[in-house]
Amino acid sequence: MNAEILPDEKRVVASSTITYHNNSPDSLNALVLELAQNVHSEGVPRKETVEVTGGINIDSVRIGENTLREITMQGQRGYYIDGTRMFISVPSVIAPNSSETVELSWSFKVPQEGAGGRMGYSEDNLFFIAYWYPQVMVYDDVFGWFTDRFLVNAEFYHEFGDYEVNITAPEQWLVTSTGKFNNPKEVLAPNILEKYQEAQQSDTTVSIIGSNDFGKFTQATNNGKLTWSFEADNIKDFAFSATSQSLWEGARAPVGDLDGDNQQDYTFVDAVYRLSAPKWKKAVEYAQHSFFSLGVYRPGLPVVAHDIR
Repeated sequence: MNAEILPDEKRVVASSTITYHNNSPDSLNALVLELAQNVHSEGVPRKETVEVTGGINIDSVRIGENTLREITMQGQRGYYIDGTRMFISVPSVIAPNSSETVELSWSFKVPQEGAGGRMGYSEDNLFFIAYWYPQVMVYDDVFGWFTDRFLVNAEFYHEFGDYEVNITAPEQWLVTSTGKFNNPKEVLAPNILEKYQEAQQSDTTVSIIGSNDFGKFTQATNNGKLTWSFEADNIKDFAFSATSQSLWEGARAPVGDLDGDNQQDYTFVDAVYRLSAPKWKKAVEYAQHSFFSLGVYRPGLPVVAHDIR
């Protein structure tokens, strides 16, 4: 996926290339996607009162050389949107053990408290973005396609997938997300990169961005924008945040000998929070102590605590 956050417009513009693998024994003549952001559309069923922003705007849908048109009823060739559900009629049947690739582009206005307060923005200097992209729904051996609507306050049934995501933001905005941060050398100012690398080798919390670094923690570019790259494998969802005035702290956490080489392995944990949220000051320390008690860990993926107050 490629996404750009436009803080002044409070908008996200994005595109994605989805490769869906049919691991079922059935031949599929359609794909079903969830458009969770459409819970903010006028007249869409939901179980809570939400800000109406217009939901997601689908700009294009392509499969191979075929540009699909939006249709008004199922059964026609193209794609059909019904609230938070999107039905795509594929040009060729997706046979068992084969795959299909769909290219989409879309945009949406970020609600201030979206999806029941689980995404949105605060004080114009912090955006926390979730429920933001067309996501393939589950095809299972009970009902076939899972087509329940997203109603804000329910839990979710999603497939696992591999993600590669590039997020473009203005200079002097910090982007953190699900997954592994792939290009710190390309986006962080040299002194911030040095502290970021120090934090990855430190057993105690390192201040990567302090209040004195606000406005000078990223590199400069000709167009005033930077693209941050992340990846994560075998996960159920992907979210990110962007902030211009937040502290960033980090350290490593021991997770045992994961690869059997008789050496201690580590993961990186970090916290991003604003000066108005001082109770987050020990978030990295708490995260370091959480791994053994939780008994869960995914090698190579950072754990990030975000202030969303």
